[in-house]
Amino acid sequence: MQGIINRLGNDFPTLALLLLLAIVAAWLAWRHPKVLPSVLVIVAGLLSEPNAWGADYSSFAAPIMVAAAVLAVIADSKVTVLKRQFASYRSTIVWVSLALLWLVVGDLAFNLGVDAQGYLNLTIRTVIFLFALAVVLTDQERRIMVARLFALVILLVAGSYAVTLGIWLVAGFGTSQVGEIVVGSWTLPQPVYFPFTITGTSSLQVFGFSVPRLSGIGREPGWMAMYAAFVFFLLPKIGWKNWSLRALVALCLLGTVSTAGFGVFAGVLALYLYGLSKPATPAGKMLRVVSFLFFGSVALWAAAFTPVLGFAVKGDLNAVSLNERTAATTAGLQALLLDPFTGGQGAEAVGSVNLIASIATLGLPFALFTLFALLMPLRTHPRKLDLLILASIPMLTLLTSQPALYSTWVYAMVMIASAATMPASEWEPGGPKLATRPIQQRAQIPALD
Repeated sequence: MQGIINRLGNDFPTLALLLLLAIVAAWLAWRHPKVLPSVLVIVAGLLSEPNAWGADYSSFAAPIMVAAAVLAVIADSKVTVLKRQFASYRSTIVWVSLALLWLVVGDLAFNLGVDAQGYLNLTIRTVIFLFALAVVLTDQERRIMVARLFALVILLVAGSYAVTLGIWLVAGFGTSQVGEIVVGSWTLPQPVYFPFTITGTSSLQVFGFSVPRLSGIGREPGWMAMYAAFVFFLLPKIGWKNWSLRALVALCLLGTVSTAGFGVFAGVLALYLYGLSKPATPAGKMLRVVSFLFFGSVALWAAAFTPVLGFAVKGDLNAVSLNERTAATTAGLQALLLDPFTGGQGAEAVGSVNLIASIATLGLPFALFTLFALLMPLRTHPRKLDLLILASIPMLTLLTSQPALYSTWVYAMVMIASAATMPASEWEPGGPKLATRPIQQRAQIPALD
């Protein structure tokens, strides 16, 4: 605790942000107590991993989420999270728990060489965090509020980046820095540009310009790319269908200069276009499949060969990152074939950088259980394609480029996706009646379109 206090004392932007969040929460508790649990969910999310402040302040995330759940139970006068319609939430929690418990059990059985006690504590914190989130998301209005507030955070980051980029195009890239902020486990503070654009400590050469990479609320740009892609497809599910909002989020995605993030987005976009039409005739169905194959091929080509963001040019722009991730992934594939349970064999530089690489360091069960946590909610969800589109983004991100360990908010996103795509008739009695009202009236967060 003393270390956190000392770091806060040297990190004025974070201290100001926390004070602002406390003031907003206090005001909501006084004026709009019904909205407060949803706001606390977002505050807990910002303080959880893999977000910018998660490395230092994640110990506050679970208690804040529990406070949100308690307020939700008081407002509802009941606990409904164990009902059938919320099985998708429980599925995520169960499989994440098994993935983390494997690290404890696997260490005893196969001597993984991990901190078993630390992972047991992590399991407890993660389960408490996610179960409390599930309690908040059982109410139809709160699930819309939570999804909209998360989307609003990403839109604010995107809007700030648009302003910053406009300044850079006029005055030069890297100008308008207003301060620095301690992010994640980085040893050096990362720059903050006007108005509140947080970038990574590294820049990439893009068309001859040294461009700082947007990291936003993530602990590094790759996470921010995942959030932007997720919100791009989430917006129409929460009633915000204005294409200018999606264009702003797309700009945010490009600002991360994340090759993996762009590749994931391109692939999921093909799946999204496939789901737009639901033909009734055999010819229409065949055309739909052909269209999916066409858009999928275009997406693969774009992910591979697009200038700056394509995988083909990744080695020229960021060879170190590519080589480290390739070595870690290769170690994971070797472990899958030779020794999938022992672990402890990963590449030193980036270890468990993705789920494939984690097979070498943490064992195959961890990778499989994590995949199940992201995909098994589809089994009981009434709108499988809608959920698959959103859940594919964190799933593909963890498979290709980001570590699953210490990434609590990724699983929370899958639960939010489950809630946002749930039809009204699946909620508590009165759901169909609520569904007859416009979505803007069902939640107290205003529409932006």
